[in-house]
Amino acid sequence: MSLFLGSTFCSLAQDLTLKGKVVEEDSQSELPGVAVILQGTGSGTVTGINGEFELSIPSGENVLTFSLLGYIKQEVSVNSNGFLEIVMEPDIKSMEEVVVVGFGTQKKVNLTGAVDVVNSERLENRPIANVGEGLQGVIPNLNVTVTNGDPTQSPQFNIRGFESINGGSPLILVDNVPMDINRINPDDIKSVTVLKDGAASAIYGARAAFGVILIETKRGKKGIDVRIGTQLSWNQPIFKVDPIDNGYEYAELRNQLSAKDGQSPYYNLEYMDRLKVYWDDPDNNSPYAVVDGQFENYGYNDMANSLMASTSPRQKYDLSISGASDKANYYTSVGIFNNDGYINHAGNDNFKRYNVLLKGDFKVLDWLTIDQQVTTNMQKSDKSSAANINDVIRTEPIRPFEVPFIEGYEQYEGMYWDNPFLILPQLENGGRRKESNSDVWLKTGLTINPSKRWTLTSSFSYNFFNRTIENARPHYETLSLDLSQNNPVLIEGEDKITTESAYNQYYVWNSFVEYLYDEGTDHYFKGMMGYNQEWDYNMSLIGRSSTFISPSIIDISATSGLQEVGGGKTQAALRGAFYRLNYIYKEKYLFETNGRYDGTSRFPEEDRYGFFPSFSVGWRLINEPWMNFAQEVMDNFKVRASYGSLGNQMLGNNFYPYIPSMNSGFTRYVMSSGPTPFINMPGIVSPSLTWEKVVTKNFGVDLGFFSGKLTSSFDIYTRETKEMLMRKEYPDILGTSAPQENAADLKTTGWEVRVQWRDHLPSGFSYNIDFNLSDWTSEITKYENPTGALNEYYIGQQIGEIWGYETVGIIQDEEQLTNLPDQTRLGDNWQVGDIEFRDVNGDGIISQGNNTLEDSGDRSIIGNNTPRYSFGLNTGLNYKNFSLSLFFQGVGKRDYYPSTGNWTWFFPWRSYNGDKSWIEDSWTEGNRDAYFPEMQFSNKNFTPQTRFLQNASYVRLKNINISYSLPMTLLSRVGLKGASIYVGAQNIWEYSTIRKPLDPEYIFDNSIDYPLFRSYTVGLNINL
Repeated sequence: MSLFLGSTFCSLAQDLTLKGKVVEEDSQSELPGVAVILQGTGSGTVTGINGEFELSIPSGENVLTFSLLGYIKQEVSVNSNGFLEIVMEPDIKSMEEVVVVGFGTQKKVNLTGAVDVVNSERLENRPIANVGEGLQGVIPNLNVTVTNGDPTQSPQFNIRGFESINGGSPLILVDNVPMDINRINPDDIKSVTVLKDGAASAIYGARAAFGVILIETKRGKKGIDVRIGTQLSWNQPIFKVDPIDNGYEYAELRNQLSAKDGQSPYYNLEYMDRLKVYWDDPDNNSPYAVVDGQFENYGYNDMANSLMASTSPRQKYDLSISGASDKANYYTSVGIFNNDGYINHAGNDNFKRYNVLLKGDFKVLDWLTIDQQVTTNMQKSDKSSAANINDVIRTEPIRPFEVPFIEGYEQYEGMYWDNPFLILPQLENGGRRKESNSDVWLKTGLTINPSKRWTLTSSFSYNFFNRTIENARPHYETLSLDLSQNNPVLIEGEDKITTESAYNQYYVWNSFVEYLYDEGTDHYFKGMMGYNQEWDYNMSLIGRSSTFISPSIIDISATSGLQEVGGGKTQAALRGAFYRLNYIYKEKYLFETNGRYDGTSRFPEEDRYGFFPSFSVGWRLINEPWMNFAQEVMDNFKVRASYGSLGNQMLGNNFYPYIPSMNSGFTRYVMSSGPTPFINMPGIVSPSLTWEKVVTKNFGVDLGFFSGKLTSSFDIYTRETKEMLMRKEYPDILGTSAPQENAADLKTTGWEVRVQWRDHLPSGFSYNIDFNLSDWTSEITKYENPTGALNEYYIGQQIGEIWGYETVGIIQDEEQLTNLPDQTRLGDNWQVGDIEFRDVNGDGIISQGNNTLEDSGDRSIIGNNTPRYSFGLNTGLNYKNFSLSLFFQGVGKRDYYPSTGNWTWFFPWRSYNGDKSWIEDSWTEGNRDAYFPEMQFSNKNFTPQTRFLQNASYVRLKNINISYSLPMTLLSRVGLKGASIYVGAQNIWEYSTIRKPLDPEYIFDNSIDYPLFRSYTVGLNINL
């Protein structure tokens, strides 16, 4: 860098005006689009088309940073006005970004496996409850499923599609130790690296068969840095239900349906007359009455709107102190997160999380560095033990809940009426479920550098986790609708309590030695070998009792009923040796091999060890002489390929699958000595039980253009899960269930692409676009199903298949009804207004046949619920002190068939709230083109079929954020290094063709038990 400062200065007590010009080193040509930023602030400018700039700076010592993609970043100290000429050097190492990989780091340009990285910017200033929500849609084929809005329920992670019929998930490491990613503070994260293929993951062995997520937390930087952040959000439940709000209309409709089904009227005629009187003039009539001692309600209870909070608060507070010197580096942080639930009631649920992170590196000798880390994550939740959102949706609009003032019954005012949906008394007096989690990690390590080329690293981490749960359901009082009784007060509730306690211990020891040869010659070599050992111990205890001595004392010791105790403990261990070798020739030809010899306690002694190797190669074509013609616009052109084989030993909570186990318990028969105990005979286990094997193949291309402004990567892959555990069929004479054997195979095929563009404009704007798209499908390639039964896996099955009937349409008249195929296998009493199904096999009968591949009757594959074409779009705009970011996420193709249960809120009259859409969209003589058949209580019309198959693809605006950095001229007066304010919103818009009230993102467990939220946020960040 060269620096020329004009010879004429003038001292100013106020701001100075600084002018300058930026040129390129080799050609001395002007550089437009260079960002010129006053360090410690968000203020600055961008060079114009002629490379010149003008900037106001405060008097005194200042530091300016000059940055442009493809050039080395410059920092220049100035303390006066004048004219600067900055010469920027091309950054020949700009492609040498270092990323975290297994037990070390590598230059991104030299990676040969499938690896993706995002930094902390993707998580900053977002109103997210956990890290999983922040990573959804950010990395291609990192599939994050947010099942609902409950902060106690962690999002589910998946890398590159369906894993195994026995389940599976990626290995998640925080600072190289396994940890629940959703318990940590998102503000502590520096970067997230995802290892997707076998070549990248193989070094982690047994637990990494389905990919690895590496979280690196922040470290200190030179000097002392203090940061304070606060965020306040208002959450609004996404609730798309529109109940019938006219009580008489609802009651009349329900009685008509009862008559259609041959039942007596649900509401008697006398009640209907009085109900009509009220709704003819609700302003001048009482909404309730006592008739012959019976309470009757006529008014609309408005439960859906009154109990669902319009908004609920969420607060987040963060403090971090960090710093570094030549001998030490430290980072400390404290985070507090508080979230209220969606219910507009004093019994609303609450969730709190507390995070503390203390870490430091200390260079005690020139060749010895010691690091220490303490991570504490605590969570507390308090929610009703019985109340559920589905009580809101399943209740009738005229059902009474709270007892009003009734002359002669004044003493009962404020109580709650007895009814099947007791959500209000349950919220108030029905007990609480309280859970507390404490997760503490202690880590110590050392790094020894005996010479320039050798590094020895060793670390030991210990974790203890405690969980306590108290779930109490005491008695509570309600009031009978029959007020003629001497005592209409009823006692409800189960009057019981359950307490659970879990204590887990875990330790991991990692030691590895690394050799590096990088002397600037044609040859680069890096080798590493190491040892890993892990031990896991889990203990649980559960106690149950009933009959509280006093409802005001909620404790298991304050009960008089029979007290029961249960529990158990498990242990598991892993031991492995691993290696990695990298060789690069002339910075063009890349080779890497990884391997691990792993042993697990989950398999028999003779089958518990396995060797799992991987190989990958890369070719940096951009460095070939014959590619010189493209180097003016192209920075990177690399192709890579990999092969990896890993073992899967994660069988859920089955820690001892090779040991015959006996279950014990108590029968229902009580003798003089008490309940009679029993012990079941053990099942059969396979003597050859061993690893599931996961083989991945990957081919990828990485491209870069215009000095790093445009980058892209594309990967195509296959992953075969072989020798999956399944139970074969044996003759009934066996007398017990078949043992699990390694006898099934699965193949997943997919691809992914990521494109990024970043640029600065002469006008002062800078912007970035990050788009990713991915797809995968999985197929069963081996499975013993001799009959071809469709109620289990079969060869050729595409994971996610939806089987159903083909719909002809709605029966419009008697002639169509007369010519109807025999549909009695699906239900009785078919009438005009019902569904007609297509007779696919032509036998005149609508049925599922033998429910086999050979004879599936009239059923066929009508859809697939696999999420296809998952995508994410991140965009950012910056202009002076302002910045705007938007993040869209979605799924391009997915099918869903709604459940006919009363928890899904879709099919008419599967719940009793009475949605307005049911009236508008159900068949009548005057509405023959309706979507639903004629309304009735029966669910025969809703058996899986093409008509009601839903398109669950969607795009959702996951986040929008606008921030403003306060001017340094203002902050310097109060001694601040920086400050910014921002407003944002989460989940504020979506587009999907799925029918209301369904939401395409959180319906796939067929139970809408906690809504997602739209969040509106304001925040403040201060740098001291």
